[in-house]
Amino acid sequence: MDDFSSQVRHPRGNCDELQARIESMLISPLNVQEKLWEVMLSSGKYGSCGAVPLTLDRSSNLERETLILFRVHHAICDGVSMSSVLGDLTDESDSLHKNALDEKEKFMDVIVKNNVIWICKIVLYYFVGGLWAIVLQFWRMMFSINPFDDIIKQSQSSCNSRPRSICWRHLGSMNEIKAVTKAISQRTTLNDLAVTLVSAAIRMQLEVHSKTKKIVIPDTVNVVIPVHLDKGLIHTGNEIGNKIGAFVTSIPIDKTRSKLLRVTTVSKKLNEGKITPAPKIAWMIAKFLSDYTPKSFAKVAMIKANAQSVVVISNIRGFPSPVHWLGRHVQVLCAFLPLPPGIPIGIMIMSYAGNVSFSVNADSRAVPDAEQFASWMIEEFNSLKKEVRVKDACSLA
Repeated sequence: MDDFSSQVRHPRGNCDELQARIESMLISPLNVQEKLWEVMLSSGKYGSCGAVPLTLDRSSNLERETLILFRVHHAICDGVSMSSVLGDLTDESDSLHKNALDEKEKFMDVIVKNNVIWICKIVLYYFVGGLWAIVLQFWRMMFSINPFDDIIKQSQSSCNSRPRSICWRHLGSMNEIKAVTKAISQRTTLNDLAVTLVSAAIRMQLEVHSKTKKIVIPDTVNVVIPVHLDKGLIHTGNEIGNKIGAFVTSIPIDKTRSKLLRVTTVSKKLNEGKITPAPKIAWMIAKFLSDYTPKSFAKVAMIKANAQSVVVISNIRGFPSPVHWLGRHVQVLCAFLPLPPGIPIGIMIMSYAGNVSFSVNADSRAVPDAEQFASWMIEEFNSLKKEVRVKDACSLA
């Protein structure tokens, strides 16, 4: 165990030291020939390291806190696998496994009751959907642009000085976010909302860059959405990891439409990706490339497959109630998404104990100030809340 965990000095004063430590873990290679995970532990005065966002209540009778920095091989960096790993570490692991089993039984009941319908859907899904997914992917690979490519080329900052710009922020309570999404549409999800917020922040970031750099701001950009191939359910005895597919879709970043319309447009685009086997196809191609082609070729092929995407956005469905590790209350859970080759921005959305938070991990040449990028996301969310209230007022009138 000593080879995998280490006791380190606790970050002090503010979160700058903690940010630097996380950045180092994000960019330094993990020797997967020796270990697939590692943990850094530290302890200090409660609230001293800056891990708890200021927007969360820090009131507590505790005098000390423990900070756990945990990084793993990217094969289990998808939201479902990470949630399973974190759940196994908690004192409540048995009840969490039972909840997962209940979800699987409900899912299987639906399939059994609609057997013929499901067979027809599977045929359409794999044959028609597969062909459509491949055509769309090649179209995006050929004709899409990534405006951050020009920004990075024109950037004077050294990638070695501060290669990553990171932050983590509290977005809102789950009840508050559900109220907004359901006011827009009963089919609108947290993912739809998150991608919309990111699209607004991307637009703002590009406008800032356009003041000092020569770039073209497109009306749409491509994003990568990771998808777990087991329908988001992992059960006791099943292997985790290396079951990550993904699909690329185009989302609007122009200002010509209302904020509510942008959410519904994003939702439609994400659903178009979900109803095809694009994630499964991506997983099969990635596995073939990693198993049977030279590493240099596989890397170039993966960059091309990202189709000039500017951001990858993933979601960890956390635990609805607070959990404990060895009897100690876990106050905050936060995850950072490792950047795939060629993609400058990674966003991770996470729910925990009735609250939703997110993290930003970006190439500092593309996003010099992750805190500002996160603020733009929160400003967009606040604007959406105002539009929802106006919409509700008009409907009542």
